Amino acid sequence: MNEDLVERVAEAIYHVDGGMSDEDYLAETGEKRKLWKTDAPWDSNPEELAEHERDEYRMMAMAAIRAILGE
Repeated sequence: MNEDLVERVAEAIYHVDGGMSDEDYLAETGEKRKLWKTDAPWDSNPEELAEHERDEYRMMAMAAIRAILGE
């Protein structure tokens, strides 16, 4: 499966997680969502989602893509 597509879909899913946009999330929680990915060394930035957290969104993205493609 195209890794770039999976990554883009995973990030899109993250940014509407819980049915809330990033702005809604900020308004409801008073906190910004973590950044998807930065240039910081692996899992060293507390403001960034950890790799294992991004992996969960990638699994959701792959499932969504497979469902759309009928696989």
